[in-house]
Amino acid sequence: MGFDWNEPTSMFSKVEEEIKELQEALSNESTSDAEMEFGDVLFSLVNVGRYYQLDPELALHRTSVKFIKRFKKLEEMLKHDQINIDDASLELMDHYWEKAKQTENE
Repeated sequence: MGFDWNEPTSMFSKVEEEIKELQEALSNESTSDAEMEFGDVLFSLVNVGRYYQLDPELALHRTSVKFIKRFKKLEEMLKHDQINIDDASLELMDHYWEKAKQTENE
């Protein structure tokens, strides 16, 4: 219908615009507005994926699987080092997260 982006620069500008609108809605503590803006961000990203012939559902699925795998590895490393995950700081978990990422290709 012609109502589509024809180059990536405009699409990424739209994503940035939508993220700013989401941040504003979140700062106003309006859940309804924030959900609408969050949807706009996702919709804009789906359009980027469509432009590049990427499957957004497959991409999200693969990322979810990767996250679960890394998190399980993080849990294993914490347990091996006798650290209770409930006692681990975000910084410590981030350290183990990076270690888990490094072990993916081993």
